[in-house]
Amino acid sequence: MSLNSYITLIIKNTITVIYGGWFIYIGIQHFIDPNWFEPIVPGFLLFPKFWVYISGLFEVLLGMFLIIPYTRKFSGVSLALFLLIVYMANINMWIFDIPIG
Repeated sequence: MSLNSYITLIIKNTITVIYGGWFIYIGIQHFIDPNWFEPIVPGFLLFPKFWVYISGLFEVLLGMFLIIPYTRKFSGVSLALFLLIVYMANINMWIFDIPIG
């Protein structure tokens, strides 16, 4: 393995650990303080705490899978789809001017 390949691999793995770790951290926050996330769950989705927990679980799992090189591609694609889906909560927050944080 050349030095450039080795450096590229280190950079790639470092970035995925940081990015995956961030998703894991945010996912854990869904379980520690679900009440903080509940206000942005769109009203048509009943049982907001359920959706907070489910999204937190997906964030933790996909963040872990992102760190593991073998599952990285699956996790990357899954995270992209996941983020499109949970973007509904952000749109809901902006449209209805829901204060959070």
